[in-house]
Amino acid sequence: MRPSRLLLGLALCTLAAHEAHAERIFYRSGMWLETSAPVQHLSLLGVLQAWERLARAPGPDPLPVRYRAFVGLHHCLAARGESTPALLDRVTLFSLRRPDRTYYSLTDFIAEALRELCPES
Repeated sequence: MRPSRLLLGLALCTLAAHEAHAERIFYRSGMWLETSAPVQHLSLLGVLQAWERLARAPGPDPLPVRYRAFVGLHHCLAARGESTPALLDRVTLFSLRRPDRTYYSLTDFIAEALRELCPES
């Protein structure tokens, strides 16, 4: 199996984790650097869309802390109006600075990378 296919599968599993309440899908920061540009782009878009859906969907009240953080980050990023290429660059630079850190999921990795833009979130 090609690495890009494996990473795309991981990204899709991560996005499905919210829906399926999956336990854990760990993501090492350096994996981002090993991923092709098209897969990085699709992964970022998928995570951003999942946050948008989470922000709009009725859910448990109150949302778990982790999900509230994603919603807050979504609102901040939407207000900032950053372009997708700028966000991709931000995530890549973050990965270069911390390639050995492991995150709960791809979503958590991207959230941590983009949190620098929205420290209040």
